[in-house]
Parts: sequence; structure tokens; C-alpha cells
Amino acid sequence: MSLVQVDFACNDERGLFTGYAEAIQIGDLSLRGGSITLKQVGPRHVRLGRLKLLFGHYKYGVGNWCWDGYWVRKEGALRLINYLMRQKYWHCEEAPEKLFDKFEQKIPFATADLRECFEEVA
Repeated sequence: MSLVQVDFACNDERGLFTGYAEAIQIGDLSLRGGSITLKQVGPRHVRLGRLKLLFGHYKYGVGNWCWDGYWVRKEGALRLINYLMRQKYWHCEEAPEKLFDKFEQKIPFATADLRECFEEVA
């Protein structure tokens, strides 16, 4: 199963979980927005707003103590990007030009777009 890393800024300055995400990093795609709820439900699922994703691995403190990482299937990451695109306050902060423009113009990402922002992990 091919997984990609999705990082959530979900911990406060002390490293304590807040229950919401204010920023999300998916490879070279950096997204920001209003606070969206984040909750682990069950041993292998995480819920972000109304979207539920299956994950294969979780790690606290990726990069620093404010970020947690979840490794999800490519299809789940694609669903997440397109879900956030439809949310009122979420925007792309940094990405390759083509992906930045697609996100800001609310053009749904397709599987072919994933190669430009994800680094595959085993």
C-alpha cells in the first residue's frame, strides 16, 4: 500500500493537542484556513471536519511539537485536498504554480496532480 505523509498543525506552543488544525502540509502543498476540527476516531481513522480518513501510521511532533503527521493512502489525501478546497476559509499558501492556481481557482485535483506534491513512502 502506497502512503503519503499529511502533516497537521494541531498542537499548541507547549506541544499539547488542541483538537483542531489551522494548517496542513501535504508534500509541497501548504494549506491554511480557519480552525477545522481534528480527532482520531478508532485505531486507524482520523476525522477532519466531516471527512474521515484511514491512516497507516501516526507520529507526534513532525518538524516540531506543533505538527502531527498521519500517513494516508493517496486517494485519502486527494479527498482531503478537494474537501479543504470547498471550505470557505481554506487557501493555498505555497505550492508549485500549477497546483497553487488549481486550488485557488477551486479546480478539483485529480490523481495526476498528486505526483507534483507528494513524496511516496512505503
